[in-house]
Amino acid sequence: MRRELAVLAMVLALPLSACSDKAGEKGNTDAGTDGDAGKTYPLTFTCDVDAGAACPAGQTCPAVPLSSTSCGDIPANLGHDAIPQSTGRPIGCTAGLPYGNPFYTDMQVICVCMDFGGTRWVCAL
Repeated sequence: MRRELAVLAMVLALPLSACSDKAGEKGNTDAGTDGDAGKTYPLTFTCDVDAGAACPAGQTCPAVPLSSTSCGDIPANLGHDAIPQSTGRPIGCTAGLPYGNPFYTDMQVICVCMDFGGTRWVCAL
């Protein structure tokens, strides 16, 4: 319960882009004004500290079947297309996206697989 409240507080403190069923649509395109394409990062999937025994903290998230209890396609954000996934990731998995947020010194965009009114990627923007 404490973890859920902490994650909810973190999520509510930042602008969000939660995944939707419209994976093919582009996300928010109001992404900075400097014209810089931004940094690129590797796409990573890392287990959060409270992800559970099947996903040890700091380890690479296991691939799991796509289901109502796993996260699949990563939503479109900041003018970038959605990132399709052929396998799911468990709740508590953190995805480091391959691009930065131009509003926050191009820091890597991070999404967390959460059960937040349905299992989905929730991305802090």
